[in-house]
Amino acid sequence: MIVPQTQYQPRQHTGSLHTPIQFGFPLRDALHQDTTRLIHHDADAFSSTMQLPQKMSIVLQFCGHDQRYSRQVNILRAHSTPPTRGRLATIVAREVHRFLTRAAQAGKPFQFGGQYIAGLEDLILVDVLHVSKSTLQPTIAIRAQSLA
Repeated sequence: MIVPQTQYQPRQHTGSLHTPIQFGFPLRDALHQDTTRLIHHDADAFSSTMQLPQKMSIVLQFCGHDQRYSRQVNILRAHSTPPTRGRLATIVAREVHRFLTRAAQAGKPFQFGGQYIAGLEDLILVDVLHVSKSTLQPTIAIRAQSLA
């Protein structure tokens, strides 16, 4: 079940710049850099013709959660090497984990479907949208059996 988000709107709205990067992969595994089961984990996450900035923001705007989460992260490796699908999944997992931790520490733990979501165990990275030149917004889902 997709966790609804408000789509990030950059100042100069261009819509999604590219088709979403599809994943369907457990965030818990990505956080631990165990991405070998991710399809094409070692392939480039972005087209080789794209000019990527060194840093991009990862944005989370979950409906019902009063604050937007945004954090800049290094996307490119040494010598401007673009991230692989596995590395991008790991970057997103770290940011979702950081979001959940900060929300809990602020006394506003993240909830979905009446359940508190404290960790990545039941969360799936569905895809990543490239919503502006330097902003990515991941789509997150929760395993349906976790809501039972």
